[in-house]
Order: sequence, then C-alpha cells, then structure tokens
Amino acid sequence: MFCIVRLLSILFVSIAMSTNSYAATQRETKCFEYKYKNIYTGYSTYERVVKNLGSPLRKERRAGAVNYHFKKVIINFTGQENAKVNTIQIINDHAFKSPDGIRLNDDVHSTAERLEVRYNHPTLFSKETGINYWHDGEKIIKIVLPHCVYID
Repeated sequence: MFCIVRLLSILFVSIAMSTNSYAATQRETKCFEYKYKNIYTGYSTYERVVKNLGSPLRKERRAGAVNYHFKKVIINFTGQENAKVNTIQIINDHAFKSPDGIRLNDDVHSTAERLEVRYNHPTLFSKETGINYWHDGEKIIKIVLPHCVYID
C-alpha cells in the first residue's frame, strides 16, 4: 500500500512540475496597431493596400505568407483567405519616422543606445514597440512594423 501511495505522489508531483514548466515556456505575445498611409497592421485588407499604394511591383510567396513589394514598402499578409496586414516593412521611405523616433539611414549604434538594446546583427528589436530595425552594421536599412510579436 505504501508503494502505491508513494508512486501516486511521485506521479502527481511529476504532473504538477510538467504543468508549471509548460506555463513557464509559454511565450508572451503583444499586438500593435501601426499605421502607414492609411494602412493598419492587423486590420487592412489587400484591397485597401492597393487603394492606397497602387498595384504592387511584385508578389512573393514565402513560408505560408505573401509579400507585396511596392516602391517604398513591402506589405506582408499571412497566407489565409481574407488575410489582414501582418507587417509593414519600410524599405525606401526616408521621410517615415517610427514611433521610436527612428528613420532609415539612422546610425545603428545610436539607435541601439536609444532603444537601450544590445547591438545585434542583423536586427535591433524594441520590446516596447515590437518594431524590428534591420541594419547593415552601420545604418538602419529596414523598419518592420508588426501586428503581433513574441516578447521574450
């Protein structure tokens, strides 16, 4: 009888520990609503994008998603039907200023200091805004405005 009780207690402890470790490994997700030329992450449709930016220069399918390339931005949609804008990638709009106050061609080292993050190639990530800043080691070359990101 003692062996059965001991075995059951070990089993319950094991289940409790695995449940706690599962909770500890869950990732925190944050969602944002960013706007670029009346296009909103998480809300705007392909039709709205085309209405505001014109026809895309090209379309690229990648890992279950679709990127539409325009002159100044790349708009990313998940591959599902009736998808909404997932990310807006600023690639050639030098007048655009992110909510962090960063523009294309800003110095990567001063950007890292401003964001209070470690210099990391090829991106800098703002946990506060969820924005990814791609760089070439010297300057910011792409600003990615997300809908939802993992913060961890």
